[in-house]
Amino acid sequence: MTIATWLRGQRIGFRAPRLTDAAHATQWVGAPFPMNAVHAEELLRRTETDPWGNGPVNRLMTIDLATDEIAGSVVIERKGSRNTELTIHWAPALPPAERDAFVTEALALLVPWLFGELGALTIRVELADDDAAMKAAATAAGLRETVRLPEFVARVDGRVDLLWYMAINPREAATLPRVTGGEDA
Repeated sequence: MTIATWLRGQRIGFRAPRLTDAAHATQWVGAPFPMNAVHAEELLRRTETDPWGNGPVNRLMTIDLATDEIAGSVVIERKGSRNTELTIHWAPALPPAERDAFVTEALALLVPWLFGELGALTIRVELADDDAAMKAAATAAGLRETVRLPEFVARVDGRVDLLWYMAINPREAATLPRVTGGEDA
């Protein structure tokens, strides 16, 4: 069965969630504990109440175009009027090399779409400092490191910093006032 995706690249595409996605919750929920289909359906019914794009929080399912299977999800949270946070979840069984390729394509698709079609002023992604592929993908998509929270992320062998990568919509950056450091600078 071919899954209709409306935002697509070479290897992945995105689509709005469906209640039938609850059967594959471990592929897209991104929770610290596995979620069964009943609870996943409750989550979808509770969170996907607005027509897509009209709510402050929206989820997109990430589809592997080669297999038509859910490879993860992206939660788009609009804070305030036009500030946007992205949270990317990947299926736990996704091989690391495939995940790294998918994350690059995901950000390359999402960042211009969020700035263009959704009119985001800013985009922010949180990532762990030891995730080299995610850092490279964020940089390639035009985001840059703006905040570092030391030793915020727990790992099996220690702790790593949590990074915020952000970007300002390039079409609007020129209209923002420049801060030069004050009168004494």
